[in-house]
Amino acid sequence: MASDDLQNMSSSEILELQKKNCIFCKIISKEIPSNEIYSDDRVMVILDINPAAEGHCIILPKQHYQILPQIPDELVGYLFKTAKKISKSLLKSLAVQGTTIFVANGGLAGQKAPHFMLHVIPRKPGDLLFRLPKNNMDEKELDAVQGLLSLMKKPEKKQQAKEQKEKAEEKPKKKPVKKEREAKPKPDKSAKVNIDDIAGLFLGGKNG
Repeated sequence: MASDDLQNMSSSEILELQKKNCIFCKIISKEIPSNEIYSDDRVMVILDINPAAEGHCIILPKQHYQILPQIPDELVGYLFKTAKKISKSLLKSLAVQGTTIFVANGGLAGQKAPHFMLHVIPRKPGDLLFRLPKNNMDEKELDAVQGLLSLMKKPEKKQQAKEQKEKAEEKPKKKPVKKEREAKPKPDKSAKVNIDDIAGLFLGGKNG
């Protein structure tokens, strides 16, 4: 297909085209035979036909995804839960001493097919697999890389701000204190009133 045709296609149309041409989608749909180990409604586990070691398994999501960032978090968790089961099975059945679980995420990482897969590889002493080079980095270089990859710091700050806001909202609002009116002294009803004294106020203080 010409590149111009691809540019005119929608993302959903491109995805459907990828599915039609994906060898692992054909394995999942049983169009191509495989050495199946396990299958359910979400994943399928098969033996690698070019294994790094005896018992090398591949865990495939049944829905087509090319790379890890495209996969929903819930399914990512389920893929690794399946890897745990497969790893346990390999340790028991093949009497190996360990397993390596890895993802080749993208072409530069060694991904050969455009369908995400999780590898579970049995390990034995002296198998010489995955001998990664060790590169020395000084403290300044490590700090620089840490600054670039500090993805976890921002969410933590946002979370702290959110928690502080929630705490502030939870505090009970102070009700305005009502000032009590000063009670006026009530007249003493027990005191006897002298009528003659009151009359004297009007008469200049003289009687008769």
